[in-house]
Amino acid sequence: MFYERTIELLIETGKVGAITNRTWLGLPTYEALRTKVFGSRGAVEVAADLGSFVLDDAQVETLAAIVGRDATNEVPATWIRLLKTKQKSEVLLTTIQQVREGERQSTVFISSGARFSGMPTCVYGYWMSDALLGLYQPKNSIEARAADVKQDTATADDFRFLRLAWEVPADRIGLDREWARFAKGGVYSPFFDDVHLVIYWKDSGREVEAYSKSFLRNTRFYGQAGITWPLRTTSPFGPRILPLAAPLATKAQQPFLGKAEIRSSCWGYLRVGQPACCYR
Repeated sequence: MFYERTIELLIETGKVGAITNRTWLGLPTYEALRTKVFGSRGAVEVAADLGSFVLDDAQVETLAAIVGRDATNEVPATWIRLLKTKQKSEVLLTTIQQVREGERQSTVFISSGARFSGMPTCVYGYWMSDALLGLYQPKNSIEARAADVKQDTATADDFRFLRLAWEVPADRIGLDREWARFAKGGVYSPFFDDVHLVIYWKDSGREVEAYSKSFLRNTRFYGQAGITWPLRTTSPFGPRILPLAAPLATKAQQPFLGKAEIRSSCWGYLRVGQPACCYR
């Protein structure tokens, strides 16, 4: 709102500078700022991505940006990345002097807003190379080249519908039985980990579906083999095989691949029982 209103008050060649939280560079909730305010009413001309410990040593990650009303998304902006250095003021001053003298530092990136139009929610990945940005094109997505990526069941009441697998007799576990295996995060374990949870699945999950707050999504994929990984983690990316896919929790992601769906872009092929599983 600050940027939007201030740009309206500027003269045609006016500029506004602000020190803000840097989250608007990437959070989906700021997509409107990146697409409807910047680009149509003005654009970033120069910015210093400062990171933490700038405002009285606070851990809030900050960014200083100058937006010109007469600038467009086609105008190359100068971005100075200072996230890792602790001598921010010294490095910033030196970098500005060098830029003015025509020198180029590794902390400086030249990038227009138009480069980000193909990114999900138009994320401002100013440090990304053209080759890396190109990987985000729809033709290079996992769904286009390898697998269907889906989220499935959200119970909204795990205490009611979920149990640990060893709490339930083994002969009562299966998609056609009372309980079904339920992939929902887990410890960091690349490539393989036991599915340690089960979901109440009597009559194909009728009780879960009847609960007003729960969601059953993409049910046509239930029972297929695939790959699963935690949606949020502080550990490195850790995909693991799911030989027989059951309903999948909202805190995990899963690409499903059948034997007939193996594509040339996949690097590995595993066979676990009857289902075919592929991982990259």
